[in-house]
Amino acid sequence: MDKLKEFFKKIYDNHFKKSIAIILIIIFAIFFFNQKSDQVELGKLDNGNLEEIVNVSGVVETYQESFLAFEKTGKVKSINVKIGDKVKKGKTLASLSDEIDYVNILNAEAGVKIAEANLLNSKNGASLLDLKSKEQMVQSAENAILLAYQSIPDTIRNTYTTLTDILGNKIGNIFTYTSFYKININSCDQNLQNKTEIDRGNLDISIKKLSTLYETFSQNIDVNKIDNIAINKNIDTIAEEVYNITISVSNLLTDLDKLINANCLTTASNLTTLKENISKSRNSIDTTINNINSLKSEILNLRNTLTNAQISLEQLKNGDRPEKILALQGELDRAKANLISQQVNNQKNYIQAPFDGIISQIEINLGEITASNIGVIRMISEDNLSLKVKLSESDLIKINKNNTADIYLDIFGESKSFKGIIQNIDPASNNKEKTSTYYANIDFAEKDEKIKIGLNGYAKITTNKKENVNYILSSYLKIESDKALVAVLKDENNISEKNVI
Repeated sequence: MDKLKEFFKKIYDNHFKKSIAIILIIIFAIFFFNQKSDQVELGKLDNGNLEEIVNVSGVVETYQESFLAFEKTGKVKSINVKIGDKVKKGKTLASLSDEIDYVNILNAEAGVKIAEANLLNSKNGASLLDLKSKEQMVQSAENAILLAYQSIPDTIRNTYTTLTDILGNKIGNIFTYTSFYKININSCDQNLQNKTEIDRGNLDISIKKLSTLYETFSQNIDVNKIDNIAINKNIDTIAEEVYNITISVSNLLTDLDKLINANCLTTASNLTTLKENISKSRNSIDTTINNINSLKSEILNLRNTLTNAQISLEQLKNGDRPEKILALQGELDRAKANLISQQVNNQKNYIQAPFDGIISQIEINLGEITASNIGVIRMISEDNLSLKVKLSESDLIKINKNNTADIYLDIFGESKSFKGIIQNIDPASNNKEKTSTYYANIDFAEKDEKIKIGLNGYAKITTNKKENVNYILSSYLKIESDKALVAVLKDENNISEKNVI
């Protein structure tokens, strides 16, 4: 029992002594370091090259990547590439059926050629062949009118013969003439009967005038003067009078037909023959009216043809007016614009490579119908590769375009580096991030087949570089406010804080 007490007493004495020793050491250290020492730690002014480095991580990507689409809906006609193909800018990658658009282009090209020819002819003026052709057209129109005018007397004579036959022979027996014409049948429509009898009497005057018109035309109208306005007016007047007389006879036949077919007819003899004669007369009168109208219409058309031919000849002789040349120039411009429009529309049937690159995705098949503006072929650039990195705000203020960098890809580790140059820094932060983050692209300075899109890596960006400069370590700097101060030794033989400023 006594031995046990002695053992614990030794332990207590040892720990107590150690505790006292530790406390004394701490007190001594505090006292020692708080004392001002005459010993000053000296640094050395060195000379060399200095660099400021910023380390950032990122992923290899390409500047140029496009998911290409047709600009119109259509049937896929051809696919000229496959995934992995390297293509040059401008190569046609795929196309739609373009038969209709091709026809439209041909028509538009023809329109341009026609407009160019018309404008050239207008500027150059008429050729002798053109003048001769226009003169022949005028002469032909004059000859046609002359033949039509020469047929007018025959038309008047035939009309006279037809009307006198109707009045004297076909329906002559139904009238009795003393001092006026009286119908030989009694009709209950006395008003119509009286009108018919008066109209028959007036027709004698009209038939006599018709004979006079024939003689006047044959003797006094010079049909060879087809350009004489007065003569043409007289011809039109005669033709109109012949037509009106014929219509009067036609109206008489209509009234007679009503009388002899009325239910209230009281007395009549030989009505069957009379009805037949009226029917034949109506056929004859209708034929006569048609002949007169045809001749009038023919003369009007021939006059218009002659006038147009004369105007065209005169214009050809005088040359085109400036405003016509300007109008033809406008037609040419319009034709060219239409051609460009058709070509642009046809170009929508094709997908062409917008840059040199590699085909990475194809989403169409031959023969299928594809919609417009939906990506079907993806292209990536093979040459313009960069490491896209994130920059914090503190890094952003240090980094500038064209800063150099050493790029390391994780797949190679530290054993291989690639030279790079900062080419693009986002002008604004990425709003998707919780903190302000900016993206920058570090272009690979040289092409290397080992560099693949999607590889992870990091870069050491040189943000500042000084060559052949004097420097000291930062541990010798004293920072006050925004200034960095350094103490300089004045007397190296008497080193103390007093002679260091």
